[in-house]
Amino acid sequence: GGIIAARALFDETEVPYWRFMNEDAIDEINAAGVETTLIKGDIADRGLPEQFAAAAEAFARFRMPHHAFLGNHDHYGRNVGLEVDGYALLGQPRAPRSLELGGWRLVLVETAEPGEHHGALDEDRLLWLDEALAETRETAQPTLVLMHHHPVPPEHADTYPNNIGIRPQQSLQLFDLIGRHPQVRGVLLGHTHRNRVRRYTASGEIPYVEVNCTKDYPGGWAHYRLFEDGSFRQEVRRISSPRALQHSARCRDFFKGFYRIFSLGQLSERSFVAG
Repeated sequence: GGIIAARALFDETEVPYWRFMNEDAIDEINAAGVETTLIKGDIADRGLPEQFAAAAEAFARFRMPHHAFLGNHDHYGRNVGLEVDGYALLGQPRAPRSLELGGWRLVLVETAEPGEHHGALDEDRLLWLDEALAETRETAQPTLVLMHHHPVPPEHADTYPNNIGIRPQQSLQLFDLIGRHPQVRGVLLGHTHRNRVRRYTASGEIPYVEVNCTKDYPGGWAHYRLFEDGSFRQEVRRISSPRALQHSARCRDFFKGFYRIFSLGQLSERSFVAG
């Protein structure tokens, strides 16, 4: 899930929880020796300039390149009359965009509809994605698509958290689009704060992978290994510092204890090999 800066739920610690959860995750990511880090949105809880500034300060700790794009929360400044350019404040190029990593292509797509909680993939965004994927299909280059919101089939549109996902009809278009591009090996998502893997008939065997967020239970990040044969491995890692474990353990009892089941998911949805 995205590394995020959010307002405090617990204020008894000297360092705000959102700061130390970010910093301790970044320290562990640095220690893992990865080549790059991807941050899938919801970087600023209310889309405020000072929240982006705090996030930029945290991201400066990365020892490797990092790439961020925005989620729905990052646009909420407009709900209080502010026009905030999160990309500029983070020093990041705007999404959609693509980058190369170890023979793979990573395609970053913003799904936020500014001011709204749900996501959208309008005609222009779908056309851009189709054209971007046409490049890697021609060369059979293994590709991952990264977005913030999860797609939603129409039959599940009225249940939570599907009612805050990508508009159903646009989701169906996405399923068909991904299904036309066999070089796409996975679609990696944030937004829902849970670990879950889903596949949709129109997209074939391509996994749509949601990953828990950094700031609460279980409080972690996902480590990926990309292989030359077009397979990849995901391992969700819980932030292991004592203060992070103490905080995330308190968060598992949200929603009358249901959050622990919702956010953690099954082991096979946290750690697996695909492709």
